[in-house]
Amino acid sequence: MIRTAAFVLFGAVSAMGAMARWRESNQPPEQLLGNHVANNRVDMSRPVCPYPQVAVYKGVGSTNDAANFACKVQ
Repeated sequence: MIRTAAFVLFGAVSAMGAMARWRESNQPPEQLLGNHVANNRVDMSRPVCPYPQVAVYKGVGSTNDAANFACKVQ
């Protein structure tokens, strides 16, 4: 588990695998998944986008679900 500010990147093995592929094969991850955990449960998730992209809400669905966001340059 990798902690960044109030978010936790779950699947640290997956995140580390993505970083290893980036370093060893020059294949950067398109995005990672960040989760906010409260009372031992995930109550919000967001994509963690590569710079200069940011997570942008698609306009439909829960704002607590990463599936409702897209990585875009603003």
